[in-house]
Amino acid sequence: MIQKRDELIFKLIQGVINRWDPIGNSPEWEYDGEVKGLVKQIPRIKSERDAALSVQRIFSSSFDATSYPFSVCEKVGRELFNVLRENKLI
Repeated sequence: MIQKRDELIFKLIQGVINRWDPIGNSPEWEYDGEVKGLVKQIPRIKSERDAALSVQRIFSSSFDATSYPFSVCEKVGRELFNVLRENKLI
């Protein structure tokens, strides 16, 4: 049961990040490491802002930090939060 839930969470977050695709024209697996990091952040996400800050932190750590200011991560953070909330994961 836990494994199926984890797979669902991973796929939902992967979908959000792949639609955002900050690098552009990336394969589906390109952001799997960052998605795994976001999965671990779920207990800390209580708002759209929390989600955006999590995206900013993880992508700044993985790629060029100057490319991911909060303003760039706000929209994807909002989408991430809404997807998690709609699926009763937060």
